[in-house]
Amino acid sequence: TQVTATQVPLTPTNLAVNNQTQTTVTLSWDEALEAEGYRIYRSDTATGTFTQVGETTNLTYVDQNLTPNTTYFYTVSAYNELGESAQTTPVEATTLQLVPPTNLVVTPINNNTLSLSYTPSGDYDNFTIYRSEDETGPFNQIAITNLTTYVDDGLEPNTTYYYRIVTNVNGQTSETFVSGNATTTDTPVVPTIVPPNRVVAIKVSCNTIELRWNLVNGATRYNIYRYTNVNGPFQLVNTSYGFNYFDNTLDYK
Repeated sequence: TQVTATQVPLTPTNLAVNNQTQTTVTLSWDEALEAEGYRIYRSDTATGTFTQVGETTNLTYVDQNLTPNTTYFYTVSAYNELGESAQTTPVEATTLQLVPPTNLVVTPINNNTLSLSYTPSGDYDNFTIYRSEDETGPFNQIAITNLTTYVDDGLEPNTTYYYRIVTNVNGQTSETFVSGNATTTDTPVVPTIVPPNRVVAIKVSCNTIELRWNLVNGATRYNIYRYTNVNGPFQLVNTSYGFNYFDNTLDYK
């Protein structure tokens, strides 16, 4: 049975800030008599104009997409079909300061490539990566990425590179950075090439067979050998640069 309100609800009580991150503020309050729901208002100042930013039937609300290291003021009202209560006394909340990632690890891959990995320290939209050949700079921007890994290639052999990474959120950038460095190897690293696996032969027609295989990391081409005897000798018939090859020069009976 639907209950009809008999009066405009009372103003909610005990409005409080429960938690805040770099981009969110969590509010809570006590239930108001005869309330069907609650409206959340926000202002940049305690005495400024409060604008509605949300509505809920719960006793908590998370305000999102805020600017880091910024102070906001909130009030809450209750409403039903008869009207809306007065707003609560404002409460103040300051989002956390934006911080850079941590645990930057720079690993040499070969004589012209370094790999970077790092851990976010809180909310983030993306990261800006800077590089220098001198520990004190100047540092030049080389990438903006929302990933927590980055491969920096085209570098010089046997050279030490220094990196700084900052965090970006809602147009704001952390004032501090995480730093790290590594040295490229002095000689090229030759990858270990293994034969492809899962090689299958598919009959296409009376004189054509398609070969397929799984690609191998580091391989740039695949040589196809053929002979009619399982013990060979096998002869090179062609080269493929992908994962398959059509042999259409076969004899058939």
